[in-house]
Amino acid sequence: MEVIWEAPKDGYAKINVHFVSVDEPLANGNTNSVAAIIRNDTGKDLWKAFGPLTGRTEEQAILTAIQAACIEALKQDLDISHIETENHQVYETIRFQEEIFLDDNQLEFYGMFNTIHVNNFKASSTQRKIACIPPHMNSAAQYLSSYGLNNVKVFTETTKMVGDLHFYLERDMGRTLPLPFLDLIPDLGNGEVEDASPPRPSKRQKLGTSSEMHGVRIFEPCVVPSVAAAPANHAGPSTSLSLARVDKGKAKMLDDSGTHVKVPLSSQAIRLLEDKSLATTSKVCTKDVVDLNASVGNGLLARDVLRHALSDTMHVIAPVVVPAMDPDFMTIEQVLLLMGYGV
Repeated sequence: MEVIWEAPKDGYAKINVHFVSVDEPLANGNTNSVAAIIRNDTGKDLWKAFGPLTGRTEEQAILTAIQAACIEALKQDLDISHIETENHQVYETIRFQEEIFLDDNQLEFYGMFNTIHVNNFKASSTQRKIACIPPHMNSAAQYLSSYGLNNVKVFTETTKMVGDLHFYLERDMGRTLPLPFLDLIPDLGNGEVEDASPPRPSKRQKLGTSSEMHGVRIFEPCVVPSVAAAPANHAGPSTSLSLARVDKGKAKMLDDSGTHVKVPLSSQAIRLLEDKSLATTSKVCTKDVVDLNASVGNGLLARDVLRHALSDTMHVIAPVVVPAMDPDFMTIEQVLLLMGYGV
């Protein structure tokens, strides 16, 4: 059974640790951060420490955080503790120390962990466990380590609440609503976007029409040169926008049959089509009326060529577009004549 976090058994204290690092230093100079948090069987936050440990490896930083938590547990007489980490190397090394030869850079850190346990062991009450858990069961420690990476300069311990930690503590106990799934916003491309003039108020304006699909109210068409083109290699009718160029009065329009919204071409797009600027890319673009749904080869459509031309990214598709002008071929009669089948 999957859970977000499993509270310790009655009488236990649970220690969660997490390490985070970045390739390049942040604005505050930090490159890593580690966090440790102690909670009891009710999920109450008893103590926490977080912040950067410059110059230490992930293994060393995690063991340092565990050591700090064990020292605090000793101060609070928390003799029964359960340590959880995502780092499989630390987990395996602690479990099988007697069978593993420790390097010099490991000896100090594992030695200190063992020392606090051995020298403060109480035969009647001391119990200590360690477990390796999946990342989704360590969200509170993950948040603390990220908070330390972005907000503090040194490894710091505190009993106060910081940032949004309270939410993660409540979430770990199941006392919040599930996190929402975010809807992806359609990619409108990288072209120029010009807003149309504001619409005039209409007394007959109705809600719930296609102009309000997906929570976006479109009172008047926007000039979108990049035309939200669907991926060229995607042919699914349910998600493809199926755009085709049509004429409506003097305006060139793009008919979006997927959402029933007509989007006008920009003046720049119309100029490219009318002066045959794209004629070198495909025969389709040499015609007086260009079908933007027509294939230009290699999975590309005419609208893809237009979109890249408007975005000044023709170099991206240049290697795969079909040349407009085919080389001169002999007719069948000329071939037959050369082969000796004709007169």
